[in-house]
Amino acid sequence: MIQIKPLKAEDVPAITQIEAVSRPTPWSEKQFLDELNNSNSDPAVLWETGQIIGYIIPWMVAGEIQIQNIVVAPTHRKRGLGELLFNVALGRGLEQGCSAGYLEVRESNKPAIGLYQKYQFQMAGRREGYYRDGENALLMNLGPFESAAEQETYQRLIENRANLLQKKIKFEIVV
Repeated sequence: MIQIKPLKAEDVPAITQIEAVSRPTPWSEKQFLDELNNSNSDPAVLWETGQIIGYIIPWMVAGEIQIQNIVVAPTHRKRGLGELLFNVALGRGLEQGCSAGYLEVRESNKPAIGLYQKYQFQMAGRREGYYRDGENALLMNLGPFESAAEQETYQRLIENRANLLQKKIKFEIVV
């Protein structure tokens, strides 16, 4: 069974290793440790059979959810696990009163862009040469929701996607 748990300091070496093989400009161990002391951050790790296989670093700031980092280990991709992490983070953001979402994504990361669009994130701009290796970043946003009805409709989308994921992936959220 897949488990989603809060990030702990002892998890950082494992996620740093996943980060190193997954991203051209990986975060450092210090950056991940700093998230543990950031009151806006709600980092989570994905566990399967006693090992960490993914993580997400969302921030909840001023009524917005900002996705800072999301990665699934290469050997565990194409199973819906990235969507699972994203879905749980968005759901938590809604529970905490977020009415808008923001993220940036490498222009070449077509699978991630498709996932974000599935959750109604829209292209909002481009940052030329944003990443250290010179690749462009696409800026994507969600909302802001203008009414309680819009937010409730989006909450239903999150719940419907979570139900589909539960049929595909047996998971539990550990607090």
